[in-house]
Amino acid sequence: MEQITFEGQKPDENILMHGKKHPFVLSKIGLVFLALALLVVALFVKFGMSTIPSISFLLLLFIGGIVIARQMFIYTHSIYILTDKRIISLDQTGFFARRMSESGLDKIVNVSHEIKGAIKTLLNFGNVIIQTQGSGLEGSVIKLYDIPEPDVFQQKIVSAASEFSGGQIEVD
Repeated sequence: MEQITFEGQKPDENILMHGKKHPFVLSKIGLVFLALALLVVALFVKFGMSTIPSISFLLLLFIGGIVIARQMFIYTHSIYILTDKRIISLDQTGFFARRMSESGLDKIVNVSHEIKGAIKTLLNFGNVIIQTQGSGLEGSVIKLYDIPEPDVFQQKIVSAASEFSGGQIEVD
């Protein structure tokens, strides 16, 4: 089995679990692109091979390509890593924007998950919410979005944090 590593990994740190968003999150952009393609087809039917449908088709192809490339980039570069020492969330939010959250397992005080909606329930993906000790009044929260099998990921975090700190972690 291949040994997985990541940039910034500490020498004595082992990866327990890692993951990406559920692939279904890409379907929204696919539906929008399909609707726009149907619009262009309707323009071809109405106007024939004239300038309006031809320009519409080229614009759809160009803009659609950029939008799909952006969504694929966001999908492939958003990752969640659970090690035996910390939890790391890297959310790519655009070509030039990302958000990284990290917390030591000893700082985790509560872990919960939520699945909202019929499709998410059927496909079993949702969010994992990790509450950590923080300097604010309500502490800090790390939210892992659109995780496949969020209950499994939640239990793995609870198990690792409990083992690391030697105490029991609260589960909602």
